[in-house]
Amino acid sequence: MPLRANRNQPSLIIAVHNGNTTARAMRTHRGHKSAPSVRIRKAVPGDLDALDALEHRVFATDHLSRRSLRHFLSSPTAAVIVADHDGAVAGTAIVLFRPRSAVARRSP
Repeated sequence: MPLRANRNQPSLIIAVHNGNTTARAMRTHRGHKSAPSVRIRKAVPGDLDALDALEHRVFATDHLSRRSLRHFLSSPTAAVIVADHDGAVAGTAIVLFRPRSAVARRSP
């Protein structure tokens, strides 16, 4: 089910299939504007500054530390995904995997 920030804005659909992530915009029944171009990709160490800035911009308290973000970027039990809009990190998702398990959990 897509998440919508505003009923009048297009929805962003994110799909993961065989390790490949794609994003596409769908119009809502009321939206008539086209969605901005967003690319979903795996985060790289070079995104650390942008991820840290985003954490501080979005969360006034209880944000992830720069050290934690750096750890997640290199951890085999974490997947950091970013939404890239015009070359800038516009959003992020962190999925943590339990060691020796096929089950994932949401980041705290």
